[in-house]
Amino acid sequence: MQFFQSWGDSLKLFLPKNFKMFGLVTLKSIGMTYKTWFRYFWWAFLAMICVDYLLISGLFFFPQILFPVAIIAKFLLFVTLFLTVRPSTNKKNYSYYYGYFWHIVWIGILFLLLGILLMIMGMGVYPRVGILGQLMVAIRQASGLMFVPLFIILISPAMMFYFDTKGSFRSLVFSCIHTIKMILYNFPFYVVSIILLSLLILMFIIFFGFVQRIVALISPFLALALFDVFHIIFAVIPACFVANFYTKRLRDQSKLYF
Repeated sequence: MQFFQSWGDSLKLFLPKNFKMFGLVTLKSIGMTYKTWFRYFWWAFLAMICVDYLLISGLFFFPQILFPVAIIAKFLLFVTLFLTVRPSTNKKNYSYYYGYFWHIVWIGILFLLLGILLMIMGMGVYPRVGILGQLMVAIRQASGLMFVPLFIILISPAMMFYFDTKGSFRSLVFSCIHTIKMILYNFPFYVVSIILLSLLILMFIIFFGFVQRIVALISPFLALALFDVFHIIFAVIPACFVANFYTKRLRDQSKLYF
């Protein structure tokens, strides 16, 4: 009974009077996230564009060196996105982000293990770049999945739960369990969110295609390198949307998770 009641409560968010207020809060959150994120991590965006440009254009003769730089930049932007979106009474500056150092380390270890697993599964696909190159390519492929908006919707609760803990591997595991529970108890919300997001993705593809054609007139390689940047920038929208829902439902359903 509680299960289906929770489903109904999650859908009430999309009622016009509720969704209007929720949408305004989300829009404000999106604006603040862009402002803070770019202020402190503009250099990570710049590094990612430069590295991707060098890799795509072939201007750099040692790609094995650049692969780790690309992965670190994307991973840093991934975790700091959720730290920026996350509601906090503390001022968000470099000290704030550094306070979650061990959280970031454990998340990095988890993704490194994922990269090794993908490397093992795809062994022989990249025979010319060596073991290190295969590992970097596998992690790079995994990092690409991080910024798929659908993945952002599903992973956002886990990141929110985890950043509310002391930052151990055990806490990371329990955060994933809490996330599964939150998704199950609010499943209709996530289904509707994915549908709405699909429409936004279509708009994003049209807009990016237009921008990419203009940039391609200047440099085709730069146009391809900018794809990752637009992908990451777009990820802010679903991250803020789900983070606001997480805050609301955590307050209403705290006994389910703690």
